[in-house]
Amino acid sequence: MIKNSQGIARYHSISGFTHLFLVILIVLIGIGGLLYFSWQKGLIKTESSSEIPVSTFEKDISNWESYGSEKFGFALKHPKNFRDVETWLSGFPDNLPVQISFHQKLGENSYDGGGLFITVNNRNEYEDTYSIGTLDDYIDKVKNREKRVKIDEVTIDGQKAFKITYGDGKSMELLFTEPDAYRGPIEYIVLKDEKFYVFEYHTDNSEHIRTFDQILSTFKFTNQ
Repeated sequence: MIKNSQGIARYHSISGFTHLFLVILIVLIGIGGLLYFSWQKGLIKTESSSEIPVSTFEKDISNWESYGSEKFGFALKHPKNFRDVETWLSGFPDNLPVQISFHQKLGENSYDGGGLFITVNNRNEYEDTYSIGTLDDYIDKVKNREKRVKIDEVTIDGQKAFKITYGDGKSMELLFTEPDAYRGPIEYIVLKDEKFYVFEYHTDNSEHIRTFDQILSTFKFTNQ
């Protein structure tokens, strides 16, 4: 009888340990599933408070030219062999949205069609037209629209911004919503003073990408 009682005690001990192990395993699986679901839905984001890094491609910018506009609220520096072009997308000067682009000079009177494009638009226009009123709204639209995309939180002149990398981050990408249209491999977006600023690297030239990085590192908001 004593031996039998000890056997039963040992059985209950092993059985209790097995049940405890199963409970712990189920809890761990549940937590893992919750974390994966949150990551998939974008509830968990990779955050960084670092400024846009100065390009590792060393280049003396002491002789770069300055571009600035009180109307658009920013200033930056660009190489002397670049030109800036202002395009009023609304068709009416002084009415947003406006696009300011910077292109490298190729010849006496010719410039590269690609370049660094900066689009400035009022937040309420984005909200009325695209239902985009916040940076998170913009990122959600990108995630729903594009397949190969990477999102990183950064800062531009101290302001929260997002860097969007399409595809491999080096090549022009076909738009999934517009099969015949291409977009640049890198895009930044920031919201400041009720205006969205969208920066697009429209190029697949690695040296140009590094130059655009360095141009963007000089970007300053002037309406502080």
